[in-house]
Amino acid sequence: MISMKNTVYSALMTATALTTLLGSGQRIFFHFPDDANVATFPRVTYFELDNLGNLYADNTEYGSEIDYQVDVWHTSSTTAVALQVDTIMTGLGFARIGGADLYEEADHVFHKALRYRTDRETA
Repeated sequence: MISMKNTVYSALMTATALTTLLGSGQRIFFHFPDDANVATFPRVTYFELDNLGNLYADNTEYGSEIDYQVDVWHTSSTTAVALQVDTIMTGLGFARIGGADLYEEADHVFHKALRYRTDRETA
């Protein structure tokens, strides 16, 4: 299995255009924000959806198909942040395989769900 977690996290955290849009403080989270930041917007959450071995030789895995979801949460438009996320993820070699505009009625928060896929081989 190939892990992209550190790569995705590092790319999101170090992208100046994204962090400028998000503002000061912790705004990028694995799965969910911590309790101290649960009401902080805009924010980005990310997680691995799937990680399937797709290249084998001699009973050894040499490649994986990896799917990630990156979510943008905002009290107004998610567009600018979502465009920056898309630039980052495609720059890492992911292809966008889906995107949905959602609205969290209970919290009155706009939510953009973006899904990405990449195929990776071990070095």
